[in-house]
Amino acid sequence: MASHIRVEPVGWQYKQRETDERPLSEEMVCPGWSACSQFPTEIHLELMKAKKIPHPYKGRNEHEVQWVSKRHWLFRSEIHVSASDLQSRNHFELEFEGLDTFATVYLNGNQILESDNHFLPHHITLDKQDLKEKNELVLVFHPPLEIAKKREEQYGKVRAGSCNLGDPCRVYVRKMQSCWRWDWGPELLTMGPDRAIILHMSTLTINPWVRSEVDENLIPHLSLDLGLSVSVLPEQKVEAEVVLTSLAPEQRQIKSERKEITGTGEMFVDWDLHNLVELWWPNGSGTPHRYQLDIRLFDTEGVVLDVHNSKIAFRRAKLIRRPLEGQPGSTFMFSINNRPIYAGGSNWIPTDQILPMIEPERYTKLLELAAEGNQNMIRCWGGGVYEPDSFYDTCDRLGLMVWQDFMFSCAVYPCHAEFVASVQAEAIANVKRLRRFACIVLFCGNNEDYQQILQWNIVPQVLPAQVIYEQVLPDIVREHTQVDYWPGSPNKVPGDSWKTDDPTQGDVHRWEVWAGTRPWQDYDLLNGRLVSEFGMPSAPDIRTIDWWLEGGTSERYIDSKMMTQHNRAGSHVKRFAVHMLELFRMTGDFETWAYQTQILQSEALGFAYRSWRRQWKGKGKEFNSGALVWQLNDSFPVTSWSIIDYFLRPKPAYFAVKRELSTVTVAIARTVEKNRENDRPRQFYEFGAFQTRDVHLDIWGSNASDSPVKATLVVTAIDLANPTWHKRSPDVPVTLQPNASTDFHTNLPIPEPTENVSDPIAPSGTVVVQVQLVAMDGNTLASRCDWPQPYRFLNFPDPKLNVRREGERLIMTVQQPLKGLVLSLAEWKEGEAEVKFEDNGLDLFPNDCVTVVAKGLADRPLRARYMGTEQGIIV
Repeated sequence: MASHIRVEPVGWQYKQRETDERPLSEEMVCPGWSACSQFPTEIHLELMKAKKIPHPYKGRNEHEVQWVSKRHWLFRSEIHVSASDLQSRNHFELEFEGLDTFATVYLNGNQILESDNHFLPHHITLDKQDLKEKNELVLVFHPPLEIAKKREEQYGKVRAGSCNLGDPCRVYVRKMQSCWRWDWGPELLTMGPDRAIILHMSTLTINPWVRSEVDENLIPHLSLDLGLSVSVLPEQKVEAEVVLTSLAPEQRQIKSERKEITGTGEMFVDWDLHNLVELWWPNGSGTPHRYQLDIRLFDTEGVVLDVHNSKIAFRRAKLIRRPLEGQPGSTFMFSINNRPIYAGGSNWIPTDQILPMIEPERYTKLLELAAEGNQNMIRCWGGGVYEPDSFYDTCDRLGLMVWQDFMFSCAVYPCHAEFVASVQAEAIANVKRLRRFACIVLFCGNNEDYQQILQWNIVPQVLPAQVIYEQVLPDIVREHTQVDYWPGSPNKVPGDSWKTDDPTQGDVHRWEVWAGTRPWQDYDLLNGRLVSEFGMPSAPDIRTIDWWLEGGTSERYIDSKMMTQHNRAGSHVKRFAVHMLELFRMTGDFETWAYQTQILQSEALGFAYRSWRRQWKGKGKEFNSGALVWQLNDSFPVTSWSIIDYFLRPKPAYFAVKRELSTVTVAIARTVEKNRENDRPRQFYEFGAFQTRDVHLDIWGSNASDSPVKATLVVTAIDLANPTWHKRSPDVPVTLQPNASTDFHTNLPIPEPTENVSDPIAPSGTVVVQVQLVAMDGNTLASRCDWPQPYRFLNFPDPKLNVRREGERLIMTVQQPLKGLVLSLAEWKEGEAEVKFEDNGLDLFPNDCVTVVAKGLADRPLRARYMGTEQGIIV
């Protein structure tokens, strides 16, 4: 039996505090206490489950619940301790993993803590006399806005985002910044004990620093300090055992050591593990090998004093910045185990605005979707929270690299002494907690704070928190880890300039497209050494929309009040219209509009990924080293940039990204030259004063493997206006270079019909081109279709879609080209099982036979939507 006992409080209750003037002792005996539905918890969650407030995410209820965060709230519980445990232990510590946010804590009527930092865990050492067999724990939570406003009065009002990024006073509060309102999330100032609270009773406790490192020769090492809670006295005899084991099913012991401890157990072991362990690799580059590490403390009689168990991995991770061949600037490239890795992935926001509503399996499902989508990096964004251990453990297991922001976003943060001290404590605690995870490959100081200086024309160009980003945080990271640090995303260029959009160095955020200054067809021109943010929004699954509309039909139109309530992006109606009206025929049909937004997002993100991945051209030519889409997930049901909606329903864009991040891909881009310059996309066919004069294709492929890939390139064209006309170019043998992109054709003339031409001005304006990479065994490695744009000029023929079912397998063929096939359940009732499609949002070409696995489909009917049949058919 371990000597270290962990006790959790029980019997949690909550109530609104009637008045600050009444003594807390009187408040405790007043009526009105309600049992908590769960723990950890949060006040909106409890009130909602008790039906005291409506669901904040439905309708316009967000506005109806604002009163909640303007009140003081009490939570209480009991901690039960046996008399024998009190007698036999000499170290008592009450741990708070997180309190949201302004909280005063009382134990048995005595104040033991005043907390004002949501991100800072607290460890309160107690004397034995502070504890009884039954102990009352009381937490008083205070209104965050009221306190933030007082601090703003004291220190001054600053600039902090646009009107849809919350009240600027948020900068003075170390709390999830997006809960003050963001352009994808509601204003919901959460309050409560939202992470674990544990009483630790022990005689000696392990808090190890485990360093699983790999040197430049790829030789793995393991060293650790035990980090004992108190020093071992000279007259004491305590032993520790460390065991490293492979995981199931093998479970083979790799190395162990047992010896006597002196002092606090610094540098207890230092092992060379050459040829004993395998390295951890990112998703798509190898296996993310992990190992079990067990540490046990024993007293002289062999009684176990404490146990520490964790999973660890070995990898060498570096951010590489070196000169390039033929282009200015330097790389911004991640290297894992001395191998350059193209970073393809997503930005992560909190997956619920009310954090305790997140079930552990939600993290698992979302991150597994990312990994199944061929992603290898998650950027944990600086306006959210440092996620719980389960998040990072899942990333370790799946091989998902994590770019970890510190929690600063889109603001001019202060730098007075109390604020810096709080940030220091927060950073040290979280760096120490996260450093054991192999997935962490970068710590980053802030999100877009440097960028705001120029964007808002702040004069003089002063950012007080610069000392935090360039001195405090890097010193902490350097002292406590071997993980690389980057001051901000995007970072300002070296020197005095505040320029943050230099595409030749560092990372960049590419928002010109959504801002409306560039079409998405220009993503290939909007390059950067690593694009850490870019995106295009879309409507979520139609069932998600109907959930927040609560079945109402009066608001079921494109720009209704309720739809606006659930689209927080600034000027979204205008910005959507710019892209939608250029590409598609106008529609007033609600479901057609929702479908079109999804196709728009899918087309834009797919083009961005394949265009930037093309710039990963091999050693010395890593002109683009990665792209992280904004964003993977949602924090509540909303029209947003996410590629997976709040209910974990992937949008077509998720599958577009998945295809573009496959190990082997083939890509095609069409350029239309015109009789005069204009500001419309280069890919658009023009008629009228502007006319199309010439059209050509670029064709290339990408290969993420370590070996060259030999294949045959097949190019086929079909005319939508003359379906009997098709042309197949001579097959060409090609070799895709390892871990690089390879150009096959540039400026290739497009096949044009020679008879029955539908439009003599632009004869290829109805021609669809398919490119395929066919392996030596005849199997198709990759394929891609390119359609003439804009789609509003096209008369889509009936593709004669045929869907044959073989269990959960959908086998699909067409007789004419099909654009944007989105499959969904034709009928669904809330609570029914979802269908998990292996692929979706597809283009199909005659003579293809495409198989998609639909897990959980059973015999339920499907709806198929595609261009020209946007309202769908039952298949």
